[in-house]
Amino acid sequence: MLGATLIAGVGAWMVTSRLAAGTEYATPLLFAMGAGSLATLIPLLLSVGKDFWGVVVLGSGVGRSLIVLAVCYAMQPANLPPRPLFMGALTFVLTLLLAETIMAVKVLSRLERERVRLLATAH
Repeated sequence: MLGATLIAGVGAWMVTSRLAAGTEYATPLLFAMGAGSLATLIPLLLSVGKDFWGVVVLGSGVGRSLIVLAVCYAMQPANLPPRPLFMGALTFVLTLLLAETIMAVKVLSRLERERVRLLATAH
């Protein structure tokens, strides 16, 4: 997820830079991405069984999205339009959501193959 976070951060920066000529949005965007990235670590810090792991990851993804948008809202420069900042933030959040979805499908597919293999050898 570190690689996905870095790619999402670069994408968010590029979108914000293309929509806004100055660097006024740099600080709010960086704070929002940093705060949101910390939410990604929550499943690693909790002691959760594999039955509820997916729910915890889903919850941390939702939390990350809300944190990023809340920080952008709180730190939005008053004299500038909000669109560049929020488009960059959405790029960050949606890119990470896509990466999490791809990883979830891979992990669940591997677990299902293992389950089927164990069932086949048990009979």
